[in-house]
Amino acid sequence: MLRTSARLTVNVKNHMTHSIYQRWGEQAAENAIALATESRLLFDAKHLPRAYYLSHMATEESAKSILLKTMGISGTPETEISKVSRLVRDHKKKIEFLVTYAVAFSEELQKSLGNLQADLIDHINDLKNDTMYVSCKAESVVSPIDRVTNVDVEKYVQLAEALSQHAKSLLPRPSTD
Repeated sequence: MLRTSARLTVNVKNHMTHSIYQRWGEQAAENAIALATESRLLFDAKHLPRAYYLSHMATEESAKSILLKTMGISGTPETEISKVSRLVRDHKKKIEFLVTYAVAFSEELQKSLGNLQADLIDHINDLKNDTMYVSCKAESVVSPIDRVTNVDVEKYVQLAEALSQHAKSLLPRPSTD
């Protein structure tokens, strides 16, 4: 019985290590770190619209990483990859998942989210898109800098940094064998 149990543990570990979802999630976490770092650089250089945009993209990429890790752990069949791909392309679902995940599983992330929870979901695509493109709303032309004038961009940059670090912390530790 012990031998079978040990073999099962090894098989589960091997499945996790080699799961497409696991590899995809690991790379998404690394990308989230890069996006958050670039967001900080843009913020420090006072490029606020693009700093916000990249912080938002880092947040979504962190959510994707955590979702994919969950898919790997739960044993989601790789035959479901097209459905999973659609899910991780849905911006609103990723953010809703992230908010739910943070509240349920991490006091630190819940604290990082703070009062941004509702804002993340409510203006998910509008603010993100408006920080990249000039738009016209109610017969007024609105530039990206106009859109972030009343936004505390640093809070979003800090959130992106915290979330990407959390996603990275979920990665498997390198083997010391």
